[in-house]
Amino acid sequence: MFLKHKIHVKKSTRAVVSSVRGVDTSPANTNRLRYQNYGDSAGVPTMHRSVSQQLRGRWAGSLAEAGMPTDARRFLDSYQSVLDRFVLFPEEWDYEDMSVLDPSYRLRPEYADSCLAMFITSGGSEEYRRRAYQLYQAMKAHCRVANGYTIVTDVTRRPMSLGDLTPAYWFSENMKYFYLLFAHAPRFDYKSNCLSTEGKVFLGLRR
Repeated sequence: MFLKHKIHVKKSTRAVVSSVRGVDTSPANTNRLRYQNYGDSAGVPTMHRSVSQQLRGRWAGSLAEAGMPTDARRFLDSYQSVLDRFVLFPEEWDYEDMSVLDPSYRLRPEYADSCLAMFITSGGSEEYRRRAYQLYQAMKAHCRVANGYTIVTDVTRRPMSLGDLTPAYWFSENMKYFYLLFAHAPRFDYKSNCLSTEGKVFLGLRR
């Protein structure tokens, strides 16, 4: 995800928001926000309006980077309500009744990515550290195994049922975002930086 100084990203994000704004706001809380999912065919939704996925969590950070902090906060609040309810994110859920459509948690990095982006664009608000830390603690409590971390096959069960897989993106992205959020990394420029979607630092490393 590009974190700073990418005007074309900001323009494209605003264009997308303009086209779908107001399509789908949370009926439970009007202060929260979400957008309907559209595919490659313009104007054709790919899911029911109230269905969302963990992968969409990156959108909050994109909104923040596009200079839309209010929408970013509202969108992150929607995801926070899911995290509060299920402790870890299910892969897919329905906001209408908060039912789980896919109960697996796949150690995805999108929420931590957005927390880092919003931490940076807000000038270092501790709120986004607290939100990321909540997820980090939940991962430690429910995904930790003898040799590392694994996915969860069902977040609705207690104890949660575990799989047997550690995706490469968990280490390359999640752990990097957590590190940059909590370490006050002296070699990372928090004011001027650019990261790829895989968490690789293109700009912002100090010698």
